[in-house]
Amino acid sequence: MPDVSNVKVLGANSNLFGVTNFGNPAIITIESCIPNVGYIDFLESSRSEPFLVGLVYLLSTNLDQLLTTFLLKATDSDGNNFEELVVPTLDPYQDNDQVILIKKQFVVDGNTEIIIDNLAENQSVTARFYPIKKTGSSLILTNDGSAIELGAPEIIRTKEVVTKGEETKEKYSGEEYTRYSGISQPYCIKITNTSIAP
Repeated sequence: MPDVSNVKVLGANSNLFGVTNFGNPAIITIESCIPNVGYIDFLESSRSEPFLVGLVYLLSTNLDQLLTTFLLKATDSDGNNFEELVVPTLDPYQDNDQVILIKKQFVVDGNTEIIIDNLAENQSVTARFYPIKKTGSSLILTNDGSAIELGAPEIIRTKEVVTKGEETKEKYSGEEYTRYSGISQPYCIKITNTSIAP
């Protein structure tokens, strides 16, 4: 099977009911990275418990896949609907080329949808959504009846200085850029094209 174009992520109001595999071909899988919280759980909660995202981590072991553009359909912090083609870009001073930070505020609700331009065969992308605040309940219920609080990340920057000629800048290394505050954590999903080339 070839690469898959226009892979749909989120969009609970259009991709949760009345469609197969969330509107994607069968070779696409989308799963939660948080124990006891399924992808369907997250889609359902996004409809009734929307939250404002301030930062998105994208992770992939394939750099070309990590740099793939995606269309973001969402609402901003002022309540305005928008569509934006997001072009992931590596920071030239970061060490880790398997993670990209998207610093953009948008609301995740039932209408929010991400459409990945292309997902190559046998490749995956993990997205971590760091909320700034919940606009509904502060908790997402898990399958076993417990709850996970989604909270804002604490932003840090590694104080390692890089000198290049007369220019001096700080650099950071992916995972060191954010840390969790208390029990709060990001919501995380993994999108995979399970097709393998012969």
